[in-house]
Amino acid sequence: MEEDAKNADIYMLSSDFEGLSIATLEAMSIGMLCVVRPTGEVKNYLTNNSTGIIASNEDEACDKIMTILNDNSLYNSIRCNAYNFVWDNFSINEYLNAISEAKLELEALYDNT
Repeated sequence: MEEDAKNADIYMLSSDFEGLSIATLEAMSIGMLCVVRPTGEVKNYLTNNSTGIIASNEDEACDKIMTILNDNSLYNSIRCNAYNFVWDNFSINEYLNAISEAKLELEALYDNT
């Protein structure tokens, strides 16, 4: 995705139905501004005006995009926050830590029986 995204400023997810959008996480991980609909799991990891933009319809998306593109500070802040959020929460280390914690919890359950 990174090669395709080099010339893009914005990633848009306009799906009405979405689970965990790997493409959105990938876009966030390379610092793209993500504009998404509040659907599925997206709203659980993308915070409006902090790690991306949430818009319910096309008109709202256009208005928010224009506002962000005219405010370099906000644009860069959202991109940086998104990048940091993904690397802090979805990195391989976080994944391995979650698996280790689950393993310890399962071991504790079996030790108590």
